[in-house]
Amino acid sequence: MKLLHQLARIEHTDHSGERPSAILRFDLGHRIMRAHFKGHPVVPASCLMQLTDELTCHLTGMSLRVVSVDNDKFSHPITTDSAIGFTITSLTPSADGCVVRATFTQGDTLCATLQHTYTIVS
Repeated sequence: MKLLHQLARIEHTDHSGERPSAILRFDLGHRIMRAHFKGHPVVPASCLMQLTDELTCHLTGMSLRVVSVDNDKFSHPITTDSAIGFTITSLTPSADGCVVRATFTQGDTLCATLQHTYTIVS
């Protein structure tokens, strides 16, 4: 199930420079959020992982398939529909793909850091 444009919508993207980024808003009324947790919605970590993959493809214009989740850390819950930042902090080419490091932030608060390895899909 694709989450981009359903659970989260992009308000703004910035492709300039070496750190592509997007500003997102989560739909706290989405069925995933209503179930996690009833009355106190929190974006599930698995959704942030999936959105990392979708946003990386969207921001880079590459068609990628995740090979491994190398180092994901979730330090602060996302519990609001306020603006959430997503930034690709590094993209390192590999033999048949790339390694991407990315963050989710809410204002000055770091919510998650993620590192995924991808292969390029033809």
